[in-house]
Amino acid sequence: MEQDFALYLQSLQGKEREETLKNFEKDRSGFLERIRQQETAEVLNRWYQQLGSRVKVKVHLDQIEKRMATQ
Repeated sequence: MEQDFALYLQSLQGKEREETLKNFEKDRSGFLERIRQQETAEVLNRWYQQLGSRVKVKVHLDQIEKRMATQ
């Protein structure tokens, strides 16, 4: 948990970071939920990027195959 909180703090700057440190004990579960949401979003973004890469490759292969068939 401390490690997750430290990573979360790195994403904050200035006044927001100071307020977060002050209020951590009051809203521990809220912070943990935000960290979970952030991690989930990062995983989904990576998955979408990988999916997008695969689709682009497939489209390009289809186009190449069509060109070769017409020659």
